[in-house]
Formats: sequence, structure tokens, C-alpha cells
Amino acid sequence: MMKESALVEVALLQKNKDQLISSKVVKPDQNFCYEGMCAIQLEFEQLAANTTYRLQVLEDSKRRKTVEFSTEPKVAAIKDFSIITGSCSFTPLGWRKIWFPFLSLKIYTPMQQAKADFMLWLGDTVYYINDDNQGRKVRRNILYRQREKLIRFLESTPQIAMWDDHDFGPNNADGSYKHKTSTLQVFNQFWPNPNSVEDDGMYFKVSRYDVDFFVLDNRSYSNKHTDEEPTILGIQQKTWLKNELKKSKANFKIICSGNQFIPDYLSDKTFALYPKERQEIFNFLIDHQIEGVFFLTGDRHHTEMLKRRIEGLYTMWEYSSSPVTSWPNAKLNSLRFNKSQRIKGSLVNQRNFGKLSFVGDLTNRICIIETFNKNGKLKGKFEIKAQDLRFSK
Repeated sequence: MMKESALVEVALLQKNKDQLISSKVVKPDQNFCYEGMCAIQLEFEQLAANTTYRLQVLEDSKRRKTVEFSTEPKVAAIKDFSIITGSCSFTPLGWRKIWFPFLSLKIYTPMQQAKADFMLWLGDTVYYINDDNQGRKVRRNILYRQREKLIRFLESTPQIAMWDDHDFGPNNADGSYKHKTSTLQVFNQFWPNPNSVEDDGMYFKVSRYDVDFFVLDNRSYSNKHTDEEPTILGIQQKTWLKNELKKSKANFKIICSGNQFIPDYLSDKTFALYPKERQEIFNFLIDHQIEGVFFLTGDRHHTEMLKRRIEGLYTMWEYSSSPVTSWPNAKLNSLRFNKSQRIKGSLVNQRNFGKLSFVGDLTNRICIIETFNKNGKLKGKFEIKAQDLRFSK
């Protein structure tokens, strides 16, 4: 974020040598400005592996801030690491604050203190309300980004984001949404993710040591409002997912989606509306003996751990994490969802975030899943062993 009227210079230095690597003068794009504030994005290339850099930001020749970061080793041995995750981060703006007097952003402080390798947002990073044109979407993102607790969190931890309906368009929007091109442009400006596989959507893979995260787009290619064969992923995305799963050598292959995957509860927020497509993916895992898969999802305004047994396949697990700052479901309302697949004691009906820690050596790798409330208090803990995500020999 920068002031529209300011002259901003950014200098990249190698820390141990204090050597200038690159410098850039930043000119804001007026398409991403609102009330004198602009969202900018910079890319520096050819950085050295396993190196610490210092990024200096000068505004009108005065140093505004300095940020340090380190690049990964070129060949990384498997080691312990963690990510934090969550979805649904509503922030009331303007007169709507009157409607939500108890919403608080205090949860971002324990999220900052979690000190994870990165944050993986599972959708609904903002809530568009009558924001169909690009200017309105930029406005809402910029206003969200001016909250101090959120700023501190975003600066403390690398961020990776996928979208769901509320940061794609209106509630339960699908691929027929006519303003999805402007949504994609705005999303790409505010979230510098890895490049999407297709230019008209938002899906990609992120790898960390022995874990692959397949971040899916459950909106751009969904066609539930048409007479065509129902799909939520579309042919190309589904083909990409299958090919990447076959190529992956990771101990854990985590499929990330805004919509819940394994429960049978029929809803706009579950793959149960697309039973043939869901079964196609299960069958693919069986036919190609793909091991290590479990699911990471959001959107439901409660957090839960889900379990499903499928003939010919190892146990399917799903961790669904929500909400971060949005309103939680009433407990009685949540209890009627997914009863047959929910792990007893895993339901959390308050604002929360999740932490996934991958620990152990190559032969005994474990994913520890923890849920924390807005005060950072532990509310649930589960383990998934890599060896439990394998076919019986």
C-alpha cells in the first residue's frame, strides 16, 4: 500500500554484504487506487538461494520501513514446518459497523504469534457487497487492508490465498458471474500468489519439503446454473489436478477447496452437489494408487474434522476451518450438518484459525492439526500419519 501522491523507491540489498541488488521507482496503477491509497506489487528476480535480504521502502526520500526475508535452500532436506490456515474474514465497513458491534480483529494477534512458514487463506478474504465493478472491489480491499491488526499479521507471515464466493462475487456465485474478469484482476493485485495454471481462473500448486498443496478454484468453472453436465472444477482444472497428483512424490498431498469435499450434506458449499465428479476423483485415487491425500476446506462458519471410508481407498480425512473474523454458526445449526462424518469433539463454533504442523523423519511423518480460538487458546488437536494415507499391501 502506498500514497497515490508519494514518490516511492524500493531498494533490495543482500544483508550480510549490505550490497545493493536492485532498486525500483514505483508508479501506482490508477485502477488499483482509492481515496489516495494504492495497492502496488513488485517482483524481484534471480535471487540467490539460502540468502537473507533487506528490503528498504522510501517514501518521498524518507525511509518508511525495512523488511527482512530469507530465501529457501536450493536443495531442501525434509524438515519440520508449519502453516496456519482459515477462511471467512468479514470486516464491517462504514455504517455496517452498527450491525456487527461485536466483531473483532484481535484474532490476528495470535495468528501473528503462531510463526508459521506461511498463511494459507481458504477463501472469503473479503466480503463483496454490491461490489460488481472493479472500482468497488478495489475500494473494499483497500479499506480492509487499513486495519492495524491485519496489517501487522500480513507483514509478519508470507501469505497465499485462494478465493471462494464472497471474494469472487455475490453469495454462491459460479462461473456464470459476468464480472469475474475484474474480480480476478483485483485478486491478483492484492494476493501475489504463484501464477495460476489458466489465465481466467485461480488454481495452482504450492510445495514445501514433502508436502504438496493443490489450491483449487471452485468458482470460475462451476456451472451449476446451466443444463450442462454438472461440474465445479471444469475439465481443464480437473485434468491438471489428476496429472499433478500422479506426478507428486509428496508424503502429504493436500487438496484445498472452499467447498467441503467428503461430507454428504447437500449444500452450495459442498461437493455433494456434484456426486459424479466427486466419485470420479475418488476412483482416480484408487485406479492410480495415489497415496497421501487429504482435504483442507473452509466456508462453513464452523471448524470440524471429517472422516469418510470408501471401499478400495484408505480413510479420507478433511479439516474444515472457519471463520476467522466472520460470525460463527449457532451450535445447534452446525450440529445438524455432516453428523455422520464429523469426528466427535471436533466441532468449534467460535472464531478460530488452524495450524498444520508437519513433523517427524521421512519414515514416520505426521501432520498435527490444531485449532485455536481468537485468544490463541487451543480448542482441538488431531493427528494424521502419512502411513495411514496408504493402500493396504
